[in-house]
Amino acid sequence: MFFTIQPVSDSKFQTTTSASYLPALTGIRAVVAGMVFFFHVAEKATHGLLQGFVLQWHVGVTIFFVLSGFLITHRYVDQLRLTPGWWRMYLQNRFARIYPIFFLLTLGVFSMYVLKLPYASSDWVQFYTWKDRLFVLLANLTLTRAYFSHLVLSELPTAWTLTVEETFYLSAPFLLLLARRRAVALVVWPLVAVALGVGLVSLHLHRYGFMDSLQFMFVFTYFGHVTDFIMGVALAFWLRRHGNVTPAGHLTRVGSVALVGCLGLSQFLIGTLLAQPGAMLLYAVGTLLHRVALPFVIAVLFAGLVREHSLLRRALETTVAQWLGRASYVFYLIQVGPYDNAFTAYFGHNTWVRLVAYTAISLALYKWVEHPLHQWLRARRKAAPQVVVAG
Repeated sequence: MFFTIQPVSDSKFQTTTSASYLPALTGIRAVVAGMVFFFHVAEKATHGLLQGFVLQWHVGVTIFFVLSGFLITHRYVDQLRLTPGWWRMYLQNRFARIYPIFFLLTLGVFSMYVLKLPYASSDWVQFYTWKDRLFVLLANLTLTRAYFSHLVLSELPTAWTLTVEETFYLSAPFLLLLARRRAVALVVWPLVAVALGVGLVSLHLHRYGFMDSLQFMFVFTYFGHVTDFIMGVALAFWLRRHGNVTPAGHLTRVGSVALVGCLGLSQFLIGTLLAQPGAMLLYAVGTLLHRVALPFVIAVLFAGLVREHSLLRRALETTVAQWLGRASYVFYLIQVGPYDNAFTAYFGHNTWVRLVAYTAISLALYKWVEHPLHQWLRARRKAAPQVVVAG
């Protein structure tokens, strides 16, 4: 694997033969979406050692965020131009990537509310005034609802992460511009972001639960997850200087083992905290684990998947893994919430039936709805020189 400059056109569908396409990182999306699915299953399961371990699979969200930080940097850092034309292209591509299928699925949920179907129920539907309901609708459609604790898990529950993604997308060009000039920006940026988040919490603007606590900030907002993205950004800059392939899979093995170790340590810390509530030192250790160590370990794993030839990489690059990875966005959005409620009402709660059915639905929606809309809406432009990873 090496770095080269090649013309890359955004108008072309990226296939596994495209030099800018990293198939292993598409395949990993399927694994991560599955982790989040089984995390939600474990939430309702009988307590046990295995269930406790699977409950740590919520870190799939962290993996998604690290991946986003890496891919945005990888794709845009060398063509970054803060001009109206560049912003239009950038925002149009980001919009085309995440919004169309989200909009259609959200529209379906609100249709359930209008029709008063039992699968979609929320306190705000019954008790809010029409002005409040309008605000809820706008907060969903503008992808800002996860700044409000009263709304964060309503409608499509897993879509709270899109608010975090949207905030990163809007801020990323400024971060990359600073990081290109001074690497120290990658250290200063998260400190400033956390300080800004703390400042918003301290304003006590609690309408609809807006930034209503530090715990909420760290769990559900960009200000709490900024280090996830920063690790992905840092990885992309590191690979610009160290892009040669390593035959042995040392990084892949180290990253994989360390990730499992982080999950086990997290499980231990939670069990200890439940037995000894109020242990501030353990809270501090847990915060450092989830906000610093875990994103770093994930970045190490990604470095291995990009640089090294390994069994895991080959598995993630298979055709099946590629299709599952591309369909993982829909799978992630429908796995809990009104659509899941509707499915289980008619077909039961069997985990494996749901897994197979949601996978099939996701593949169908990706092929016939999500991808065509993405291609239609994304910015069309001429091929431009871009630094890409080829291998």
